Amino acid sequence: MKYTPENAKKMMIDGVVNIQGTVKLDNTKLIDNYLSISRNAYDSGNSKEAEEYANKVLEIDPTNYKALYLKGVAAGWQTSGMNNRIPEAVDCFALAIENCADEQKLEDLKETVANDVSKLTLAMMRLRCEIYKKLPSEENAISLFAEAKNSLDLVLKLIASCGFKPKEFRGEAATMMNNAAVDAFDGVIWKDYTNGKPLILTNKFGVSKYKLAQPNDVSRYATPSKYDFDKLLARR
Repeated sequence: MKYTPENAKKMMIDGVVNIQGTVKLDNTKLIDNYLSISRNAYDSGNSKEAEEYANKVLEIDPTNYKALYLKGVAAGWQTSGMNNRIPEAVDCFALAIENCADEQKLEDLKETVANDVSKLTLAMMRLRCEIYKKLPSEENAISLFAEAKNSLDLVLKLIASCGFKPKEFRGEAATMMNNAAVDAFDGVIWKDYTNGKPLILTNKFGVSKYKLAQPNDVSRYATPSKYDFDKLLARR
């Protein structure tokens, strides 16, 4: 903005001058400061603060890819059993990739995002598995399988929008789910099923006898009522 001699003289005398036109502010230092605070907060495990300062950057520059990435990863790690924020994280990652103009930085960003998506997905699956192991209800089983499907849908969304595939995590997720089912059966379902009920124990000579179930009798065969048997089948 150029000043006329009259404007300059008025500023010197009155200290005030009316300026017409658009004044552009350079917020580079402010943005860099916010990004630094956001990154440091995330690195120290404070995802909430990291997201707050990433949002401050996005209020100034909605297309800042670094802030979009930090917002996404910070939001993702604030996921809980009641609030899955991974879809929100994936949306931020997609926007970050879309707005990164530097080709070299773009490739690095894609690799970073690929690792983050895999880690976030496995963390969410682990959370669901832990819930199911403690309370192997039909509702929690449905939530576990729904989370697995949702994870695959997010991967497909990233491939469609960004043209890259996250690190392979399906094998580890499948093993995690299988172990959760086994632990839930041995630790909760079987105990409920055999609590105070007789077991058939067969020795090597084929002779059978009955005894009450003990905690270490997980490999024995019980003789429950039809109600208990139906209940067991429904929870397997």
